[in-house]
Amino acid sequence: MDITSIVVVAAIVIAGIMFLMPEQKNSVVSRLEEFSGQKEEGAGAAKAQPSIEDEELQKSFFERIIKPVLTGFANALSKRNKADTASQLKKELAQAGNPGGLTPTEFNVLKVLLIVVPAPLFGVLGFMLKVPIQSLGMGCLIIFMLCFLGPRIYLQRLVAFRKYMIQKALPDCLDLMCVSVEAGLGFDIALAKLVTKFKGPLGEELKNVLQEMQMGRSRREAFKALSDKMEVEDLSAFISSLIQADQLGVSVSKILKIQSAQARLKKRQRAEQLAMQAPVKMLFPMVGCIFPTIMVVLLGGVVFEFIKNFPK
Repeated sequence: MDITSIVVVAAIVIAGIMFLMPEQKNSVVSRLEEFSGQKEEGAGAAKAQPSIEDEELQKSFFERIIKPVLTGFANALSKRNKADTASQLKKELAQAGNPGGLTPTEFNVLKVLLIVVPAPLFGVLGFMLKVPIQSLGMGCLIIFMLCFLGPRIYLQRLVAFRKYMIQKALPDCLDLMCVSVEAGLGFDIALAKLVTKFKGPLGEELKNVLQEMQMGRSRREAFKALSDKMEVEDLSAFISSLIQADQLGVSVSKILKIQSAQARLKKRQRAEQLAMQAPVKMLFPMVGCIFPTIMVVLLGGVVFEFIKNFPK
């Protein structure tokens, strides 16, 4: 296949992608249109409201046809799935920090889109470029498996990373909160100060808790929801102690000091555990990679001399 055919195929693919992409109007143009509309209304010009058909026709091809089809397909899939599966997906998205603001339905739409589009597109392009059938089939299968398993693996990795970051930042968070409370600040004000200092996943979750408390939710309910949502062992232990202290009237500063010491102790114990596992994990690379190389270096010359001087 010559270079001209390849350029034509690439141009067709790019044009199709640009056709399917939703249209984005320039913000300056939108603002000027809004200003001109307000000016005409102020002058007394009666302007008819656009009909529903006109509004629908102004939308892009993606918003009018493709997105409703994919959304309906995802809703059909979600109805067939069990309710606990949908709730588990919603919980995982919340634990991952709602990446991109995706809802469970939109996440399923994204999975369907990744399953439907890349592998057939690769197959069509490979067929047009006269790729061998075996290589084309293997490539389509690999792309299909990556697109099928990729979103789920990415979501699980993101959840594990956020849990690790929360567990890592918790001792410093408790220390700062303990110092703030002992300095005379109230718990809510100390929590607000803490949110401004921590910008990671723990800071984001505590900021959500603070917003819920400001909207009228009780401290116990807000922190209990955080514990059920994230399922981090150290964080759950801290929240349980905080709820018990709130119920029994125990000093919050004392609870914070105890929980901070326990969190640092658990962090040190996990580090020691990983250090004890290191020799066992290093054994397999040493046996499989390092020892054969050492044996070749030490015995290679002896083997060659033995072969050279071996009587025929």
